[in-house]
Amino acid sequence: MLELIGLKENLKTIYLLSHKYLEFGNIDAEKIKKAYHHFLLEEQPNYSIERSGDIAYISSGPNFERLVSYFNADSIFHDEKNLLSPSASDHIKKEIQVKLSAIEQLNPKLFEVFDLLVHSILISACENSYGGTHSKAIGVLCISPIVSSWTIDVFYEFICHELTHMLMFLDEHRFTHFIDIYAAAQKENYSVSAILAKNRPLDKVLHSIVVSVEIILSRNKVFKNQNQSNVLHPDTSTLIRQTRQSITKILAMINIKSMLSHRAFDLLEKCSKTIENLNPNF
Repeated sequence: MLELIGLKENLKTIYLLSHKYLEFGNIDAEKIKKAYHHFLLEEQPNYSIERSGDIAYISSGPNFERLVSYFNADSIFHDEKNLLSPSASDHIKKEIQVKLSAIEQLNPKLFEVFDLLVHSILISACENSYGGTHSKAIGVLCISPIVSSWTIDVFYEFICHELTHMLMFLDEHRFTHFIDIYAAAQKENYSVSAILAKNRPLDKVLHSIVVSVEIILSRNKVFKNQNQSNVLHPDTSTLIRQTRQSITKILAMINIKSMLSHRAFDLLEKCSKTIENLNPNF
């Protein structure tokens, strides 16, 4: 989302969602962050953690159990289970902090948004993934211990991937992405995702398209055309092909206009144009 629609538009979304909680007086980053946390507490009181200061690292205790119970829960859009369990280690926290500092140097813009949005990092062994985010626990990033051992380019893609999901969750709060969310969750309305290239619920497919575009653009911008595949994502040429295919298939669905909102179509159009405007030698 940062590369697709720009920093300014993403910050505008955060401001519009949070502005009624802003304190009077001059607006600064800390006041916006405080208002954003207030917004999260109102929207998801059972899963937001009120905090001040640095990111909270959670690997045990009541907050861990409360958050894990939600990440492990089923929802209408969950096509895969992602069972989490405790995994505590100080050196994992330090490794994550070191890599986040490296990301701040690589892309200050991305780190600025990460620091604003993420209030808690849940360190947990994940049975079927390397971690993730959840639409009902915005601000919480789950990270599997193995992630801390990755090279900085792969770790960067992980953060870019999950931050894009979080920005998409907030974008949906602002605009709404689905006209008929229950129809969009039905198996007969699954479509092909851009990253895993398999049938998934429509919200996962929409997210995968935007995430794929962000990964493609970040490889070009931050790592100077790093096109290799890794544990998270295919090589860039495969991502481009699968993203085109995913956009084509979702737009070809007979009933798609009854499920997706104008905003969702706008995001798909932006993704399509971005892919088509890529340098042929990318």
